[in-house]
Amino acid sequence: MITWIAGVLIIFVTAVPTPYAGFLSDCPTPICHQGSFWGTIHFGRAAAFFIAMEYLSAFHFTRGHKPFSSDKYTRNTIYRFCGFGMWLVLVVTGILFFILELSGHPIFWVEVILLLLFGASWKSIVRQHISILQKWKLHVS
Repeated sequence: MITWIAGVLIIFVTAVPTPYAGFLSDCPTPICHQGSFWGTIHFGRAAAFFIAMEYLSAFHFTRGHKPFSSDKYTRNTIYRFCGFGMWLVLVVTGILFFILELSGHPIFWVEVILLLLFGASWKSIVRQHISILQKWKLHVS
């Protein structure tokens, strides 16, 4: 369910692209929306998307049947590090933008960091699934 919600959120983010404040000519698409209303919609949906990714990494990927193997403990550490790292980046970003009113264009780098953290978590879970499929294939032969 959370992946479905995240998918809908990211569709909303891409459907409402916004340029950097005051730089309409820098818009990456021909349908950029300028104004605080559209910026709030875009930013809010993007934040909700990253919160969903954080939840997946920190809480959903760590599920499993106990007792956990040592490999599962290692993967859970990676998942939690990435998930809580994403949470920390979101909180610091909120403080910088809403409390300290930071100006400029650092949001691109914030998004890069968030995506790298989720990508590391996702890579770990995909690697485990590939390992399971390879073991299954060896037993079938």
